[in-house]
Amino acid sequence: MNQRIAEQKHPDAAPSKARNHAAQLRQGDLPDAPLSWLATGAVVVAICLKILAVQLLPLTLQETLLAEGGLYETLSVLLYLVAVIALLALFPLRQVAQRWYLPVLLLLFAARELDLDKAPFTLGLLKARQYSSDAVPMGEKIIAAILLIAILGTLIVTLRRETGALLKALMRGSAAAMAIVIGLFLGIAAKTFDGLARKLSPFGIDLSEGFNHTIYVIEEIGELGIPLMFLTAILLLAQRARHRNQPPQRADEI
Repeated sequence: MNQRIAEQKHPDAAPSKARNHAAQLRQGDLPDAPLSWLATGAVVVAICLKILAVQLLPLTLQETLLAEGGLYETLSVLLYLVAVIALLALFPLRQVAQRWYLPVLLLLFAARELDLDKAPFTLGLLKARQYSSDAVPMGEKIIAAILLIAILGTLIVTLRRETGALLKALMRGSAAAMAIVIGLFLGIAAKTFDGLARKLSPFGIDLSEGFNHTIYVIEEIGELGIPLMFLTAILLLAQRARHRNQPPQRADEI
């Protein structure tokens, strides 16, 4: 009530507040709406439920779904491609061109899912022995080295340009930024869980067959969650951009 009385005494206060709020929204200084966080949380819950659901399936069906080239790996690749298409469709091409490394990274993730870092090479693009072994032809070494330098360059450019913005968005309360962080976390977790029993064996740590299989399910479904979280972030950012560019019609609509 006191606020209404103040606005009646100072009729310019409400429009001024509205303008300030709109300016903050255009600059991206306001936290995301609860619905954005709800959407992000719903995707995370869906991933967790999918892990549980797969665990409850017959073992033979699990192996079929999670196998290399199986349903979930194919879905992961398709989701990366959908994310690239969403970037191109929902944002101005000029903006996408300025941040070319984002769609390139998504395509690199898709290529990794298809094992294109291994299949075309004698020992593997990311293996040190690919560049030192006499079993690898010199021409293949040169091509692999050029590709590896290009990939590392893309990663460096991404880190330099986006790390600060991502941290700032997290501090602001951006659900899209959190979705990106969750996607990155899933990627790190999947890489950690990949062959975990083999990695722990030299330290005298043996994992039970049941636990090792659970880790395998988490790894494979987690890899599906990576592009899903990135796609969620893209959709949230596009929605925020549309809302930011649409001016409010009345002060009470802000």
